[in-house]
Amino acid sequence: MTINFHVLDAKDTSHLNEVKQLEKSLFKKSDVWSPVQILGYAFLTFTSVNVHISKIAVRESYRRLGVATGLIREGLKIATSRQRCLTASLHVNPGNTPAMSLYESLGFKLDGQLHDYYGQGKPALKMILDLLDNSSFPI
Repeated sequence: MTINFHVLDAKDTSHLNEVKQLEKSLFKKSDVWSPVQILGYAFLTFTSVNVHISKIAVRESYRRLGVATGLIREGLKIATSRQRCLTASLHVNPGNTPAMSLYESLGFKLDGQLHDYYGQGKPALKMILDLLDNSSFPI
């Protein structure tokens, strides 16, 4: 199976409904592609020195196939080449061990805890990646 990655910017609305449907199915709330459907997506916010990965979502039947890894790597490539970011950050639920393992495999390090991030008594772990250290950024 070949997976192609495409970057959507704010001007590209051609697949917006499909992203909304995937969002609803994964998160029960109201750029990776297959020839037929979106397999996953990543939302990133860029500042002058940091890229924050605010959301990664992968269709359940495509998890553990490298889609999330590909999304993160593509986002980090953009962060370093086009945006010239120095660091990447994200927040993760401490109970989400598959996600934590993925982030650690990409070189992210624990950088603190955010109390009540997911609601009362539900913290998030803050993770950070030094984009200048190529050894911790295996693209």
